[in-house]
Parts: sequence; structure tokens; C-alpha cells
Amino acid sequence: MKDQIQDIITRFGPRPAGSEAECKAQEYIASQMRTITNDVRIEPFQAPLTAKFGKMRWYAFLYTLSLVLFWLSPGLTLILSFTCAVVLVCDLMRNDGIADFLFPLQTSWNVSATLEPQGEVRSTLIFTGHIDSTQECTWWYRLKTYGAHLTIAAGLIITLFAVFMIWFVLSEFFFPNTIIISNWIYFGFVLLSPVTIIYYTFHGDIVVEGACDNLSGVIISKNVVSAFADPGIKGRSILKNTRIRFISFGSEEKGLRGSTAYSTAHMGELQREHAHILNTDSVRLPDEVSIITGEMMSFVTFDKTLVEKTEKAFQSKNIPYKKGALPMGGTDAIPFQQRAIPSLSIIGMNMKSLDPTYHTRLDVIDNVDQKALDNVRDGLIELVRQWDNA
Repeated sequence: MKDQIQDIITRFGPRPAGSEAECKAQEYIASQMRTITNDVRIEPFQAPLTAKFGKMRWYAFLYTLSLVLFWLSPGLTLILSFTCAVVLVCDLMRNDGIADFLFPLQTSWNVSATLEPQGEVRSTLIFTGHIDSTQECTWWYRLKTYGAHLTIAAGLIITLFAVFMIWFVLSEFFFPNTIIISNWIYFGFVLLSPVTIIYYTFHGDIVVEGACDNLSGVIISKNVVSAFADPGIKGRSILKNTRIRFISFGSEEKGLRGSTAYSTAHMGELQREHAHILNTDSVRLPDEVSIITGEMMSFVTFDKTLVEKTEKAFQSKNIPYKKGALPMGGTDAIPFQQRAIPSLSIIGMNMKSLDPTYHTRLDVIDNVDQKALDNVRDGLIELVRQWDNA
């Protein structure tokens, strides 16, 4: 599968969201899937692709402005800092899209390919990944794990300042003797303010190749679905009662835009066909393959039954895996689980510390282990077999 990943990189290079390279890569994936089924769809969608990370500079600016206004108008400072913190938490963490209307719409693309079973359809398994790659996170490449810690710290500083302002305004009425303590806390936030510069310069000019994140997920999912194609009947699988579908999402790196667009547009269809989403994202190391039970930043818990069935499949093939909640970032399984479509994600990199390839120029094919790709593919193929037999 590494050769398939490198083939896409060689043909199209980095694939920033909404770019011609992303579009051409999706068309290429679609053409490959047409060799096994005619039910292949390229679905363009529009979204404010610059919104999520474009707002990071807003957060840093409003924080600085709040520090300046603190002495002039505590009430206005409270409003600014509280609004900034709410938008940061809801938008940067949860992808709620607050104030997205202030950013221009751009076009991106999803690709889907479906194989129908031999008999009556009882459920649908959907295997997904995203085709786009991201601009490099400058500080993560330069400072590695420390850069990630500083990114988190900047968000905490901005959010905690809003909490401090609530306390400060209330203390003027109820605890006037604490004014000296409040001033010292304020100066502490001033001293910490240089950390927020990381929000001004979060992304650099380099767009990474995205071999691990996330051509690995696209190619694994594509190979899982292709493994069940009936060689004698185009568009059919060898399964009895399970429809299987492959989806390559666009613009995941800009706030899960492709998966959000697809889950919104196909909500009724997904419910009617009893769909289950198995998303694969960033598979690099065989010892770090993890079945994700939830995602902390988005406050999402994935379907327990689907997690158990996936575990059973991996165990039956003696494939090593870990299990746990993803502490940082977000995957394309989120929009589906938020809409009550049973979902989970599988990743293959360390969840406890920042992987050196994650959103950096080191995300190249040489840093992807073939064994990790094989293990996840084989585990998911076994899951399909057990699912259909059940």
C-alpha cells in the first residue's frame, strides 16, 4: 500500500483543501474505484475553508485588546474576553462554525464508491479517510512536543483570562479587599501574553505531503472495500447482506468540512441503511495502532458496540492494538457520531505525545511502516467478514 500512497504524492504532490491538487487526487481515486463499481460519486460542496484557523489570529488579538482595555473598562473587557473564550472553545475545539459566515465559501470534494451485497441489505459499513493535506504547523516542527504544549497553553491562557474577568468584576462588588490580588493576577496574564504569538503564526507556507495524514487512511479504506468486490459482477460484493462503501473526504484539515457536508447531505440515507462509520486516520506505526473510543476536544464518545466488534476482529487476527480516547485534534468520525450514526476512528500514531510527523514536513512515505498499514487493513477486512456472517 505504500506504493499506492507514493503514487498519489508523485502525481499530485501536497493537496491543500480546496486546491486543484485535492480535486485531481479525488478524481484519480474515483477513477480507480470505477474499475469495481459504477456507483461512484464525486460530490462538490462549499465551505468557509479558511474560517477555523483564520480565527486563531482573532483570539490572540482580542486577548491583547482585552489586556489593554482592562484599566479603561472592566465591563467591556469582560464582554470581549468571554466572547473570545466561548468562540475559541466551541469553534476551535468542537468545530461549531461560529462566525463562519464572515469567511468566503470555497469548493472542495468528497468521493464515494458503493458495493451492493448478494442478498437483501441489512446494514451498511462505510470505510473513510481524507485526501487533503495540511499546511505545516510551524511551532510543532520547530519545537516538537513543546510546540504542541505551547499551542494548548495559548488556548488555556485566553480562556482562563475570561474566567478571571468574571471573578474580577464580581469581586469589585462582593470582595473589594482582593483588588491587590487581582492586579497581580492581571500582570501574570500580561507576562504570559507572548505565548499567544503562536496563534498568529500557527501555519507556515509549506504544505506537507500527507503520506500518513491521511493518505494512509484513504488507501487502507479503499483496499478494504476493494477486497470484497465480486470479480464477476461489477458493483457487487461477495458479501451476503452487508452493503460496503468507501468515502474519501475533502477538507478535513480545515475543520472536518468534507465529513460534515456528507453527513448533513446524506443524513436520511445513512439512517435508513443502518450505516456504521469506520474512519481511518494517520496510520504510521504498528505498535501505536489504536481503536479510538472518543475524542476529548469535541466531547464525543464513539459507539461502544462498534468498538467491541472492531476489537473482536483485531483479536481474532492477533493484531496488536490499543484503545482509548484521542486527547487532541479531531477526526472525520465526529460529525457522524454527533448525528447518532454509530462511528469510530482508528489511528496509528502515539496518542500520548506529539508524533514528529504530525502536521509537519516529516509526513512522508519513508516514515510510514508497511506493517501498520497491513495490520489495520487486515483487521478491518476481518471485521467485515464477521459482521456479514453475524
